[in-house]
Amino acid sequence: MHFKHFLVSFISEFYLEATVNLSLKLILGIACSFSLLTAAEQVPASIDVVADDAAPVVSSSSTESVAPVAETSKTTAQPSPMVAQESPAQISGAPAPTQNTSSQTRMVIQSKPEPIVIRVPAKQRNRQAIIIEKDAPSRTDVRALRNYYPIELNLAVSASIGSAMFLNSDFDMPDFSGLFWNAGAIVIFPLNDATVGMTAGVLFRSRTASAVLDGSYNNDRYRFSQMSIDLPLFFKFKGARSRLAFDTGVQMSINFYDKLEVASGTTSAEDEYDLMKASYRAPIDWSLVGGFSVLINHRISFNMKFLFGISEMYNTSQVQSISSDFTPVEASMGVVVNIL
Repeated sequence: MHFKHFLVSFISEFYLEATVNLSLKLILGIACSFSLLTAAEQVPASIDVVADDAAPVVSSSSTESVAPVAETSKTTAQPSPMVAQESPAQISGAPAPTQNTSSQTRMVIQSKPEPIVIRVPAKQRNRQAIIIEKDAPSRTDVRALRNYYPIELNLAVSASIGSAMFLNSDFDMPDFSGLFWNAGAIVIFPLNDATVGMTAGVLFRSRTASAVLDGSYNNDRYRFSQMSIDLPLFFKFKGARSRLAFDTGVQMSINFYDKLEVASGTTSAEDEYDLMKASYRAPIDWSLVGGFSVLINHRISFNMKFLFGISEMYNTSQVQSISSDFTPVEASMGVVVNIL
């Protein structure tokens, strides 16, 4: 009977003690969990688990080092991060406790680093209009003021008028004299900056020459009327600071019209002969040309040319009973106007 009472008392005391212990552990666990949750909500942090004897571990996502506890407690009143601290024995130099602490760990809570914001002012485009002032075109030629007159590439219009003579190789026959004019376009090419150039062009020419034969010819009047296309090719030479230029070259003339008019001294009737159709006239004439030109300004120049024929004008020695061994000679004055 006593044994049974003892057994019941023992079991009751053991059950009561176990219930009390379990209730205390449950309450402590709930309190610790609530404390951890409250701390996590108040201070955003990353949690690292380190051993007691290890140095404080810095989170890999953070670039800031953990400040000592003593300094953080002095500088700010805000909640400071929980940093692992060494035990008093380790700080004072005393030997560490003999109990096994390798299995014990502490939770180190580090504050989340605040991002560093660097404000760089954006580059603003300068929308202000940039005005570049240019000098107004001037009619003053600076090179002319420096007495420098270059040879430039130019397309020009040329016209000239002058006298023409047909020198007869037969001294018993008179020479023929008359007028001519030509007009057309020429191109001036510079071969260097200011001293050597070339002139080429296409000109239309009309020429007349006449003479009176007295004596046995009963004062018969002879008159030649000719037309041709002239293709001159001249070289131009001048000084860099000179307005005067000298021209020399050759000229080819393509003949397409030549008529001879003959009038007797006693009558006014005239006989006309087409020398081109009769094949008396040579189709091409060659001549040497020389002369000079004077530059007035950058657009206008005057010139004077002299021509001396070097080819036979006619394929026969006589045309209508007169000697046709002529050498043409011309002298002319003209103007050249640049259009470019």
